[in-house]
Amino acid sequence: MWRFPKFQIKMQYIEFLQSIAERAYKTAYDRGKKPNVGTCIMACDEELKEYWAAHDNGRRCQSSELRKSDGIKDDAEFVEYYDSTIHNTTWDELADLCIVSATWCYSAYVATVQNGDEWNPNRDLDTILCCGPLSFVLSIVTDAETLRLAINNKLRYNELRKD
Repeated sequence: MWRFPKFQIKMQYIEFLQSIAERAYKTAYDRGKKPNVGTCIMACDEELKEYWAAHDNGRRCQSSELRKSDGIKDDAEFVEYYDSTIHNTTWDELADLCIVSATWCYSAYVATVQNGDEWNPNRDLDTILCCGPLSFVLSIVTDAETLRLAINNKLRYNELRKD
């Protein structure tokens, strides 16, 4: 059975990330990203660099802008707003780190099950390692609802974008 590990991360985050892991994996796969442990490690490195670039260059958005994008029902309008207001900001990159982390863990799960082994996330090295990006994000973020909103918006954006 798929589940995220219970490390020293607040359960509200674990439950949310567990709920997005399969969606994040499928979205990456549908976009031709070939999610696996190796590609997720490289993606974490890239997203971390992008976060620090956004941070150092003052590219931020407000939680009100995240809420506004969440209220946009038209897909084309949403993508346009996201591109112009949220994409490549600190919230966008923190959401990316969480999504990649969830994808990484789910990729480890898929590989384990495909090998015919039983999934035990608390004994899986990839699971332990993929929690590092989550710990990093949670050391910065204090508002669980805004993080949840940023991740949901980013997943929607990833599902709609053409790249």
